[in-house]
Amino acid sequence: MVNQALGLIVGIVAAAAIGTAMVMNSPVIELDDQQLRVGRAHIPLKHLANAEFIAKRNAFAERGPKLNIRAFIRFQMGVSTLVKVSVKDKNDPTPYWLFSSHHAEYLTALINKKTKKS
Repeated sequence: MVNQALGLIVGIVAAAAIGTAMVMNSPVIELDDQQLRVGRAHIPLKHLANAEFIAKRNAFAERGPKLNIRAFIRFQMGVSTLVKVSVKDKNDPTPYWLFSSHHAEYLTALINKKTKKS
């Protein structure tokens, strides 16, 4: 027979470990006047075209049937909104970047504003 206290402790430790792993594996998204950085990947703004906000209702299709195998992707568990940014560099085989963000709509507007300047 399993001790209830032991089961509770193991459950709490497992939940804490999963939560910590999710936070530690979440990519940092940075946007400045020169580049977009998602996790360790980065690309100069001069190589980006328009950004598109992907709402939760369309995210499944973008991550699945509509996904181009050459796209750069970075998804976070539990984040259902996406940003899709077209790459206009002719020498880059990557057609677009697709990544999740809690602030996808705001980030999309910022990327579009900054890419219009460059």
